Amino acid sequence: MYRKLYKPFAIATLVFSWNLVFLSGKPGRTGALFSASGDDEVQVRQLLAEVGSKNGVTFTIEEALLKGGAMDHIRSSRHRTPPEGTGLKAVLDDLSQSVPNFTWYGDPNNPKIIHIVDDHLLRRQGYALDRVIDEIDFSGTVIELVDAIGSKGIPVSAGGPMGTDDLLSLDGVTRVQVKGKGLRVRDVLSDFVSLDGRGPILWTAETHVDGLDQTSYIRFRGASLRKPTPNR
Repeated sequence: MYRKLYKPFAIATLVFSWNLVFLSGKPGRTGALFSASGDDEVQVRQLLAEVGSKNGVTFTIEEALLKGGAMDHIRSSRHRTPPEGTGLKAVLDDLSQSVPNFTWYGDPNNPKIIHIVDDHLLRRQGYALDRVIDEIDFSGTVIELVDAIGSKGIPVSAGGPMGTDDLLSLDGVTRVQVKGKGLRVRDVLSDFVSLDGRGPILWTAETHVDGLDQTSYIRFRGASLRKPTPNR
């Protein structure tokens, strides 16, 4: 049975089992909500792992590769540790205010998935993960899924350089079945993979925004082998 999904990339509403309803977006940078000393800061990758596990949600992360910049500038950014008991929406809104180009929204088809996207990519015409696949009928591993999307002329790849955290949690063996029409690439990557037993990051994508290379390098993540260690 085909699924017809072609939803606008816009603010989405997440409804959780405990009746928490919130809207995603990019709040105005009016100052961070939480204050802390440098000793109380952690990397964003660690903070997402903690709040994802605590709230039962999984993140996808789309980062822009800037000339001369870090490969994972969102994940490696440092952020103050929120006070105990801070809600998920408050943490994400504060990250939107303190981490450059950090935007987030809930997956329109699965309330347990939250997409984090570098704002540079939202302004990029022809961005791979915003493209729509006319029709797909696929069965295989998640790496083969990326290859199948690439075979349709969409610039995605499961290759490219990888950092240590990518290597430690890389998933290349999970099998998935995808069948549908009018599916956005982001939905294909997110909505057909079981979240059971996975870590707090479902996949990451890195895309050059300088130069001619428009390829998005996609890595699926399994259960983390260790907690990311912040650089003190």
